[in-house]
Amino acid sequence: MNDWQEDLITVEAAGTLDGLFYERLRRTPDLTAYRDYNKTSRTWVDSSWREVAKRVARWRTAIAGEGLEPGERAAIRLRNGLDWVCFDLATLAEGLVSVPLYIEDRPDNIAYILDDAAVKLLLLQNLAQWTKLLPSLQGNETLQRVLILDTPTAEQEKMAALKGDQRLCFVDDWLPLTAPEKKRGAADPHGLASIIYTSGTTRLAGGGPACNTCHHVHQEGIMGGGILAKDLTKVVTR
Repeated sequence: MNDWQEDLITVEAAGTLDGLFYERLRRTPDLTAYRDYNKTSRTWVDSSWREVAKRVARWRTAIAGEGLEPGERAAIRLRNGLDWVCFDLATLAEGLVSVPLYIEDRPDNIAYILDDAAVKLLLLQNLAQWTKLLPSLQGNETLQRVLILDTPTAEQEKMAALKGDQRLCFVDDWLPLTAPEKKRGAADPHGLASIIYTSGTTRLAGGGPACNTCHHVHQEGIMGGGILAKDLTKVVTR
């Protein structure tokens, strides 16, 4: 227990979330960092901090190539897994703001978040997600790059998708096979790291305001049966 306590990383030593990762890498590079399930082999695969750092470096190199400015937004819509972790760490280390998205959310909700957060870079699980989302993105002027993690097995399907939208890239083509070692980022520890939209953040389908419109009102009596900030009588569904 004493040994474990001595290896705690303080807030001062970490500085930022990506700084926490790189400090752990510095201290215990060969210890197991994550365990991820491989569906092909049906086995759990351990990755050391050093191995994860190499993957993060590849993501960081590719993200840097997009020319985004510090503070701009990158959104993630993946199933839980190591790629989610690596992309999130890479965005933070490159000075971007991470915007996690619910994997099963409706396309119109996702489109609202992308527009509201002014997301420039979006990572999706598969082409089906993009196909369902695209009709809801009419009028979006901020999204610059859309990455698809799972490449279709049919080459014809892949090429048709690429011809359909110049913003689209498949991670297999976009991510470099190797990348030079990366150091921890220089982000402000007090700067914005992530924007998280909860289930009550977006507007409702019936035209009513988001749930947190009311919850964010500072007035006595609201939660105790008093007046509401907005009229919710037209709310039908999310």
